[in-house]
Amino acid sequence: MENRQRTIRKLLWRITAVLAVLAVVSICFVSGTFARYVSNRNGSTVTDVAKWDIDFTDGTKPVTNNFTVTVGKLSPSMANFPTPENNTVENRVKYSGAVLVLKIENKGDVDATLTITPPAQKALTFYEYAEDGKVVETTDESWGSGFEIGEDGTVTAPTQEEARAVITMQFALTTKAITADNEGTITWQSLSAVDFGSDDKPLILKAATQEGETQTQGTSVYYFYVRSVWTSQDKEYYDTNPTTAAAMSDGLDTWLGENIAKLGGEFTFSVVQASELPGTNP
Repeated sequence: MENRQRTIRKLLWRITAVLAVLAVVSICFVSGTFARYVSNRNGSTVTDVAKWDIDFTDGTKPVTNNFTVTVGKLSPSMANFPTPENNTVENRVKYSGAVLVLKIENKGDVDATLTITPPAQKALTFYEYAEDGKVVETTDESWGSGFEIGEDGTVTAPTQEEARAVITMQFALTTKAITADNEGTITWQSLSAVDFGSDDKPLILKAATQEGETQTQGTSVYYFYVRSVWTSQDKEYYDTNPTTAAAMSDGLDTWLGENIAKLGGEFTFSVVQASELPGTNP
């Protein structure tokens, strides 16, 4: 009986030992279910916005909308009525100095198209001296049917068209500032022939920088200049009547100097995006 109990105890110990070993081995196989591989990062995305930066300045400082540029006073030439050569006469012409109206510069990331809309020649406005000395816009009553000097010295006022033929403005668009060294190469345009930006000949302001590279084609800046012009009507009157031409031409110049204070006109400058940076459109 005692031997049998001893045998049972040994068997129980063996069973217990085997169960313990199995438990350890099973833990090795199933421990993978107790955790998972995990990697974490925090991040964000950023989109750079292409810079739109068009500078309108007077050459040194920014200008506001509806700015005014004064060219300065201009008189007719002091030269005498020209001596006819081969029975022809050329007009005496006097120019003011070039005045910078606007410097337009693209400092952004995309190209731009510049359009300059000038006033029509007939839209230039004359101003006169009022009785109180103030300068006011001329009225229809300020003008006559055509400039004449009677035998008794009576003067008939000129038409606005006659006045515009004498005093007017010219304009130039350049890619470099006008200096004493290059002013002789500048092309000036009258309002009747002005063409500053069109569908056929667009004015492109290249982006100053694009993806870090300096642009080598086109220009990123334009300079717009104005000058006033006084053209005595020597040829006009000489071709009509050589005998009275000098008196008529000088007389018209004198009438304008006595009655007209200034001449002005409005321009519009428009700049519109002309390129886009790489990407896709729908």
